[in-house]
Amino acid sequence: MKHISRKGIGSTTKKAAAFSDEEIDKLWQSKHYADYNAKVLVRTILFLNGLNFGLRGGQEHRNLRYRPSQITLHEPQGQSAYLQYTEDYSKSVQGGLKHRRVTKKSVTHHGNPQTERYDIGAT
Repeated sequence: MKHISRKGIGSTTKKAAAFSDEEIDKLWQSKHYADYNAKVLVRTILFLNGLNFGLRGGQEHRNLRYRPSQITLHEPQGQSAYLQYTEDYSKSVQGGLKHRRVTKKSVTHHGNPQTERYDIGAT
């Protein structure tokens, strides 16, 4: 096993390929993401939460709540509003004693008024 590892066999980790902007535009234009029925709306929300807040596992999506400790809306005067997401726990940081000193993931998502594709109500 050591000999094979030194050669680099089996040492590559699988990584998910990121969506390009063109691929995301195609999904919105094909109505794969929209709000015209409940299933599509849920799919759209899951996609946007993963894209904007970096949510990975299904449990992270289910634990997401709009509460001040997790998601806060900031509206600075004279600037565009933004959302601040701070995780409670995730699949890799579950909040036990050995995770006390691990910093929680914090993501800031700024709105883009020029882009209509992220506006759920857009036609």
